[in-house]
Amino acid sequence: MFPYIVVFAMILVCSFLDLAEIPRVRILYAGLCIMLTLFVATRLVGPDLYTYESFYKIIPPTPHLLKEFMKFTQMSVFEPAFLLLNGIFKSLDLSFAAFIFLFSSAFMFLFVYKLERYSPTPFCALLVFTGFVYMTSFSAIRQIMASAIFFYGLEYLLKGRRNLFLLFLFLALLFHFSAICLFIFYFIGNKRINTKVILLVFLVLVPLAMSGLMSSGASSLLRLVPVFPGKFERYLNDPMPFWGAVSFFWVIALGICLIFRKRLEMLDERFNLFFNIIWTGLAIYIIATNFGGFGRVLLFFKLGFVVILPLFVIMIREFYGRVLCIIGLGCISALLFFSAILTDTRYFFYNRYLPYKTWLIHEQT
Repeated sequence: MFPYIVVFAMILVCSFLDLAEIPRVRILYAGLCIMLTLFVATRLVGPDLYTYESFYKIIPPTPHLLKEFMKFTQMSVFEPAFLLLNGIFKSLDLSFAAFIFLFSSAFMFLFVYKLERYSPTPFCALLVFTGFVYMTSFSAIRQIMASAIFFYGLEYLLKGRRNLFLLFLFLALLFHFSAICLFIFYFIGNKRINTKVILLVFLVLVPLAMSGLMSSGASSLLRLVPVFPGKFERYLNDPMPFWGAVSFFWVIALGICLIFRKRLEMLDERFNLFFNIIWTGLAIYIIATNFGGFGRVLLFFKLGFVVILPLFVIMIREFYGRVLCIIGLGCISALLFFSAILTDTRYFFYNRYLPYKTWLIHEQT
């Protein structure tokens, strides 16, 4: 557990640097990003790591893979881009450790490179990222890559290069099919959606979800989809209630954004894009939980918090108020970060995160 504590503590302490002007801060930011990258890219622990390694051993080099692509797609239930990457790395005769290292380094670069550009408080944003998103990279590596591609492509949407953004969405879809829910941002982007419209959406969705009308037809609808029937079946049999700590926090954050919306818009002209990610994320989450395990699409929309929550810090004018706000963000992020590790034993007889191991120090078995 100690390595996780050290990593998070370093991120938390450095988050206060956003309150002071210190030379060579960007070098320190880069150092933290490299630390986070190595921590996940060289790991020998984590959920699904053994599963990915098992399939990596089975999947053949590219020539053979292309001849029987559908067979290996059905067997692994991997999306095309991820499956093809496995074949390419096997063709190069690279180990699974090399594959995970390069794959993890790629999605971490996509995240942290744009994170500094999207947020006026990059250290606070990195803190929120560590709590809300980072630990998912230890398990759902296909979905985290799709999320990173989407996050990277948002800049092109902000610049009005919508067709290029659309290409990023299709690329994300090739790594995880759940990225289909992200195509809504091609249409709404950074537009200012009327507050009354947002409230109306939830006034309709929440009673509809609580009535059970959505879930009653969900199974029938998804079973009509010819793609990945095995995965759909597994998700449908994985119940996921809407009401809980996640939705409760989401509603509070949404409420704060609505109350202080004008001030936040003045602080950052990109606010509405990431605010749209938050409120549409909650709406889609309400719908998705009626489809069982599809509530895991939540990951994509947590990216909105990575940019929005640090804005709460600079929205406060008093210095000590900002300090308290960072401490609050640190507590929330710590709760999410460590709960992902400690609650893993609910599903297995052993914890797949503990003890932390890396091939930089430990021998691979």
